[in-house]
Amino acid sequence: MIRGLFPALVVACCWPAAVRADGPPWQPNLLALGAGYFDFDKTGGAKAADLRLEYRWGLSLLPLAVPATRGWDRFVQLHPYAGLEGNTNGLFYASGGLSLDIFATRHVVLTWTEGVGTLHNDGHDQLGSVLEFRSMVEAGWRFDNGMRLTAAYSHISNAGAATHDPGAEIVGLYVHIPVGWP
Repeated sequence: MIRGLFPALVVACCWPAAVRADGPPWQPNLLALGAGYFDFDKTGGAKAADLRLEYRWGLSLLPLAVPATRGWDRFVQLHPYAGLEGNTNGLFYASGGLSLDIFATRHVVLTWTEGVGTLHNDGHDQLGSVLEFRSMVEAGWRFDNGMRLTAAYSHISNAGAATHDPGAEIVGLYVHIPVGWP
């Protein structure tokens, strides 16, 4: 047991220093374009193509909210986002929330996003409520110029706020383009 913990302890102690040494010194505002597969896990007819447009602010809120975390910006950042999503089944979703970026290395970025928004279903009750919540995880590559290419998995549901709550699972790809990028 202890022999198995030793390598993990060495990595845990050395990883923050390695990330800090070559971690991202800045984060631009990002325009994110996403495409995916809505309800990919269902056997019914709700499957659809999913398209997203998001704006993610570069300002990290983490040191503003918790001043003691000011030095963490090189490997952990918390950003606000606003976005629009639509699919080929007539669903339209406008949301906003927070994205937590974790820079595992200079180029590998993991992002956890939580948001809330309003849903329009084009005349049918696809997800059970007008108020819907979205959780998403992304993993991808951050280029030296700030552009990113990520794979994403997300879940949208009303979190039990309505009696009908089927939820939806979406997989997709994102391209994040720095605003003002040449």
